[in-house]
Amino acid sequence: MKKRIQTSVTLDKETIDWIDEQISQKVFASRSHAIEFCIHRMKEKKF
Repeated sequence: MKKRIQTSVTLDKETIDWIDEQISQKVFASRSHAIEFCIHRMKEKKF
């Protein structure tokens, strides 16, 4: 299992509201899960 390091991010209210809605719909388990998922998707993308 990879070691996790705690950090923080500042996001606008609209983004937090969207993430919270996705959590309510069971798309993500938590805010951390949503952010980590999006970062992993960006890492896979070739620019």
